[in-house]
Amino acid sequence: MVTDEFQGEEPVLLLREGRAAAVQRGTQYWRSLVEDASSRSGLPVTASLVGSLRQVPSFTSTRHHSHTSGGLILAEGISTWSTASGEDGCVCDFPLHVQDEELPEENAKPNMTKTLDQRLILGIQSATVCKVANDYASTACVGTEEGHEQPPSSNFITALTLAWAYILSACWAESQEGQIQYTGKTAKVSLGGQAADQTTTFFCEDRDARRWWAALLAAGQGWKATMSATQSVHHSPWSLHLDERVFAIDEPFDIEDVACPRSTEAFRLLMDFCSKRGLMSQVEAALGVALTLPSHAYLKLPPRLPRPNHGNENSTWTGTAGLQRLEELFRLIPNLMTISSLVMGLTSILCGIFYEDSVSCNLCSEWLEPMSSAFNTIIDSQTLAVIGMLRRPGLGRWWLGATVSGLSDYVLREVKGGTPPINLSSWWWTRHSQSFLCSTSAESHTKDHWIPRRQEALLRYLTQKDWSYCPPWMPPGWSHVEDLPPIVRAHARCGGHALSLEAWHWVRQDGSHLLDLGKSTVEIESVSPTNGISGSALEQGTGLEHMSDSASKQCSRMIFWWLGRDGTARRDRHVYEELQDWVGMAMDESDNSSDSAESVDHMAPVLNRESSSFERVAKWVDQR
Repeated sequence: MVTDEFQGEEPVLLLREGRAAAVQRGTQYWRSLVEDASSRSGLPVTASLVGSLRQVPSFTSTRHHSHTSGGLILAEGISTWSTASGEDGCVCDFPLHVQDEELPEENAKPNMTKTLDQRLILGIQSATVCKVANDYASTACVGTEEGHEQPPSSNFITALTLAWAYILSACWAESQEGQIQYTGKTAKVSLGGQAADQTTTFFCEDRDARRWWAALLAAGQGWKATMSATQSVHHSPWSLHLDERVFAIDEPFDIEDVACPRSTEAFRLLMDFCSKRGLMSQVEAALGVALTLPSHAYLKLPPRLPRPNHGNENSTWTGTAGLQRLEELFRLIPNLMTISSLVMGLTSILCGIFYEDSVSCNLCSEWLEPMSSAFNTIIDSQTLAVIGMLRRPGLGRWWLGATVSGLSDYVLREVKGGTPPINLSSWWWTRHSQSFLCSTSAESHTKDHWIPRRQEALLRYLTQKDWSYCPPWMPPGWSHVEDLPPIVRAHARCGGHALSLEAWHWVRQDGSHLLDLGKSTVEIESVSPTNGISGSALEQGTGLEHMSDSASKQCSRMIFWWLGRDGTARRDRHVYEELQDWVGMAMDESDNSSDSAESVDHMAPVLNRESSSFERVAKWVDQR
């Protein structure tokens, strides 16, 4: 985390006067990180794609129930969340959900779990069109491995990405009773080893593998993985359609009708090819690119791949660590497919790289605008890749894949807006926070009857019936315990609450549920996240008068409207008056960004103290 906190100590003060200091800290941090990334000649050491997974379910564990939405076939999963404190436990005999009209009996059992429906991309209408761009920077330095150094002029990322797209699709077809077959399209044969036009010659010594590679490298689509669902045929979410002729094969190959290799055989062919050329870093980086493909299909963003530049050199692979690492990756492919196909799951993970836990909603622009300004100085995609890898090494390989495919462009736009997507399941699976809700534990601690607003916000979130979207940035300041709604006040006094994933169930094709305990991995990171502030001192002046604070306004409006939608205590009136002056929100105006359509009077006393239901709940709470 950034060492200096962005919030104040006063109970109910927005502290906008701290904006200049916040801008300076944010500017120094991001400039320092960009300078560090720009000075590096290669990519930093980071965890693998499976370095620190937690309870990730397997996509291939069942034939999924499906339904159509927006031209996609979607699968369904159900996540069950425990709202009791995970490590120390939560000694709490009080339910998280209570209706004003239905008070629980004295012996009622507390409801400490919550279920959320999750959607995953099961099929797409047609293969995702992939473009090839003349951008080598993000992949030019991938290739240095233990025991072998691949010449930086050789770039196999595109060919290896196409191979992984096939393997992922083969796993998909095998588990969903689909089929994978050649279409008859192949890469052309080069003449005398010389590629024609702008194509790159692909050298393959294995005659048996040449037919497979010829289909992978074909212009258009040389293979297809399909399944029948909802009375139509859909393609694998990892299917690719190369939009131009990029490759040529060095020697002729047999074109008779043969069966496509299964996923295990395709993986062996890929490993044989890479081990002869020392491409272990590139093949792992290519898997990271392939895992972004469902996100591109969902967002309708064509992925881009670097134009290949292959050498014909062969080498003997002398290390074993790379092979073992890739074999472990292949064993966990079904789990990686879950992360990859979860609707907005991977995008949420990537947006979380730029989340900072100590930044409050009223100052998130002062964190994001300096980031945007610093990023405007970046001249190549390698620097952008290194920045994300330095900031969150545990997610470094995921970020590298997104940088190569172009998904990072969408991520940065979402982050800059201040309200990026958040997915609790993908947070839990990767162990990297995306929101203050992920990192807040509502432990019982008060300061002269005041509690931090972030703790109040977590309790309000846990006690509401529907867990609707909440911006990732915490609300600043403190709230008085007496001003909280009764149900929230009760849990402010108990042993603590936090979110933790308790179970995951797949919805099978017949509608029944299958419990999936998931897979977990632990890998010690050799590089710590770059969170501290370092680097040269800033020049005087921050350009504050020219800096947009639209993200801060939007997030503060959403969060404070949400906190005050049941009514506002007299102690907090000046907060909402300042909010009204700053963001232009009338005190009786509901927030269009919320899913509630009710109009709320923010100047009213907290709740409605004249209602009999309020008195009954409050009396019962005070007796606990």
